[in-house]
Amino acid sequence: PIYNEYKSYLRMAVHFAVYNDDGASAWCVGAVLATLRQLSPNFHVTTLTSGQITPELLSRYTCVIFPGGRDVPYQRKLSGRKNTWIREFVEGGGRYLGLCAGGYYACSEIEFLTGNKSMEIKEKRELGFFKGCARGPVYPGFDYESDKGARIVTLTKGTIDGEHVYYNGGCCFLPYEGAEFTVLRHYSSDNDNYTDNNTNIISDDYNYTDNNGNNNISNVSSPNNHTNENNHQYVHNNSFVQKTEDNLKTAIVGIRVGSGIVVLSGVHPEIGTSDLKDSSMHNVSSKLDFERIEIFKEIMQFLNLTL
Repeated sequence: PIYNEYKSYLRMAVHFAVYNDDGASAWCVGAVLATLRQLSPNFHVTTLTSGQITPELLSRYTCVIFPGGRDVPYQRKLSGRKNTWIREFVEGGGRYLGLCAGGYYACSEIEFLTGNKSMEIKEKRELGFFKGCARGPVYPGFDYESDKGARIVTLTKGTIDGEHVYYNGGCCFLPYEGAEFTVLRHYSSDNDNYTDNNTNIISDDYNYTDNNGNNNISNVSSPNNHTNENNHQYVHNNSFVQKTEDNLKTAIVGIRVGSGIVVLSGVHPEIGTSDLKDSSMHNVSSKLDFERIEIFKEIMQFLNLTL
């Protein structure tokens, strides 16, 4: 009877495990934990190290979250069977939420700071939940040793424009041809005054479903088509194309993987005004705390996790 009561408790509660090992930013981990606890008393949250990633332990959780930080140490710690176990967890009905570094990590490949010989990353990744490339930073100025590239950016969804959220070094998501995913948010064109060559990215054969279930197709031609070593194509153009809802850079995506669900974000909806390191950001928008929580709530809804 006690075991049956415990099984019933597991069904009622939502159990999160936030990855907290090499590469994970302690600041981001703390913000994720605080946000989840703020969202719902039904959310039970704990942290998880690489050594705790086993099929048995993963089965105790509803959702694993990979926070901001650095993706390369994630790969170094989890390459091989641990990534296989994470993928099997999701395919079997689990949930995965990747925020910034955790979003990069769950794509088929990464292009980070291309052209910067000391910091460039152009590598494949094993999880491959998003069939495509995570390319960033979307906006210039990123620096591992400071927050000078951090800023509050705005996101758009359909006719809703101008939601404020924290950004620092995150990616946009460039799908391979035929990739299936749902766009939850785009980066707003209002952010385009932060341009450099790394920001001017759109996708060829950009087929996706928006969050209202509508199919949107934007076919864009460019003389600078980039083909990676797997012969997947996407467009890299050194000048901004005309911005429409169909070809704004993608900030947050959702993917169905087997029986599970994945959400990947290039921005940080877990970061509120009280978390901001740079005091000059506190006055950017009084709407930040409300709007970033609304974004996080929608992520939870897409993951089918009850608030």
